[in-house]
Amino acid sequence: MINKILSFLKSLTEKAKPILHKGVHHGAHHAKVAAVGLAGLYWNLSPENRYRVRLAAFAFAILCRSV
Repeated sequence: MINKILSFLKSLTEKAKPILHKGVHHGAHHAKVAAVGLAGLYWNLSPENRYRVRLAAFAFAILCRSV
């Protein structure tokens, strides 16, 4: 009985592997596109506003670290 369950689970994982691999690849692609988009938004700002963004990120990091 245990062998039947284990073989069923093994066959199920073998069938699910390609589907999961495709989903991970698709998700990684969207993450890369989002990161490039955010970098583009940052570099399209004026130098003064880029400084403000860096300052805000630094302050946020300090606040998160102190909690």
